[in-house]
Amino acid sequence: MSRELNYLLQLAEQSYIRMEAELLITACVHDGDLVPFNDLLQELVMAGPTSLFVLRDMYQIIRTWKSQLSQEGQVIRQDLMQALLDFGIRLPNELIMRDPESWWRNQELAREVQAAATSLEQNSVALVNEICVDAGNKVSKLARRLVLVTELEHAVQDWISGLIYEHAHDYDALYIRERRLPEH
Repeated sequence: MSRELNYLLQLAEQSYIRMEAELLITACVHDGDLVPFNDLLQELVMAGPTSLFVLRDMYQIIRTWKSQLSQEGQVIRQDLMQALLDFGIRLPNELIMRDPESWWRNQELAREVQAAATSLEQNSVALVNEICVDAGNKVSKLARRLVLVTELEHAVQDWISGLIYEHAHDYDALYIRERRLPEH
């Protein structure tokens, strides 16, 4: 087989594995089950340093997921702030500037909303509470996904580091063997 054809086949195989990994990562994040991902990761690690390119691609996919989840959190926060503002409730800046994963669980936020809602009519208070509960559910779901994505990220980082170390160690051993002077 020609060298060029062999190279193209390797690229096609890596692209296929990358596509499968992307689908698997998506399924793991949605289902909350990391076992299939860990199985693929194990297979790639067993393949050795040749899988570093695929692992790097997987890492990029995971980073993209993490960024998307962060953006979703920003949208949820913005929507909540706007909905509360429509009722005349303005949140303090120190609450607004926090990460979406942390600000919803903060009791200070709940107290601020409750205090501001006391001046509203009863049906408006019920609507504000419903809006807050809905935002809280969205943020909780987002936080669970973020935890999963962070676990995936750490696992891939660890294995990439391990494979790079192994490859460098093997290369050093080979280099030393080849450079050894013949004994007389």
